[in-house]
Amino acid sequence: MSKIYHYTSIEILALILSSHKIRFTRLDLLDDMLECEAFPQEAIFLAQSIYASSWTRDSEENIPLWKMYSSIDKGIRIAMPEDLFNHYIIEPFSCSNHGISKRLISPFTKEQLLYNGEYLITNIFNKERHDFFKDVTYINDVKSFYQNSIHMLQNSQTGLCDIRIENYWDFGKNKEKKWEFQKESRFVLFTKKLLPLSHPLINENIQKQFDPEAFSHIMPNDKKYIDVEISDEAFKQMEITLPPCITPGYRIIVESLIKQYNPTAIIHNSTLKLRK
Repeated sequence: MSKIYHYTSIEILALILSSHKIRFTRLDLLDDMLECEAFPQEAIFLAQSIYASSWTRDSEENIPLWKMYSSIDKGIRIAMPEDLFNHYIIEPFSCSNHGISKRLISPFTKEQLLYNGEYLITNIFNKERHDFFKDVTYINDVKSFYQNSIHMLQNSQTGLCDIRIENYWDFGKNKEKKWEFQKESRFVLFTKKLLPLSHPLINENIQKQFDPEAFSHIMPNDKKYIDVEISDEAFKQMEITLPPCITPGYRIIVESLIKQYNPTAIIHNSTLKLRK
């Protein structure tokens, strides 16, 4: 099983270990502000409906990643199998106002995917379509990609703008070439914000969130993060690389966290020799 790597802080390691979850961050909150600014202003809600968790396939330690997302003395690098999340089987079904036409193998249960009361997760989790895990493509002009993929069309009957989207599963995949040093791969979640259960159209009936009138409302997802559970098998295969300039005290903290929360995890020393 191929491994992927995530540079982060010891504090975040503690949260991952204690929760058994990986945090996905909304696209407009990531460090590259151009990722959000590249969307047409009328379609900014799309950037606010996509979530990402950033990794790299590169097994070689990356000094810029240590310094940008971790720390050379107080951070860590996590290695995990690429097959990181649970596999829940969701069989096809049909209700009066919604359904699924093909079997899904999802990191979410049916209730988490469809009936959490806040948003719908629209991924189909098809490895061939790379709609969930994808390698970032570095291009010269991210803004042009989104302008050519998102089309705002005036509806002559309603006077409102309709939206037509191409290359939807590639959203959140493209970054400017200046970020190429990251060699990034991502898990990406696509969501559709639903009217809240307290809305008069819904009246606390979760099924009514899928009625055409309610479902047609377009809005950003107000959640900043989505936390996704790691599978037990992947959790046991965790490996931790200590930072190049770790102090004895921080080494004790990491070793204590691993001993308490994940004793099967392997701890490695950094191969880098850096002067702090």
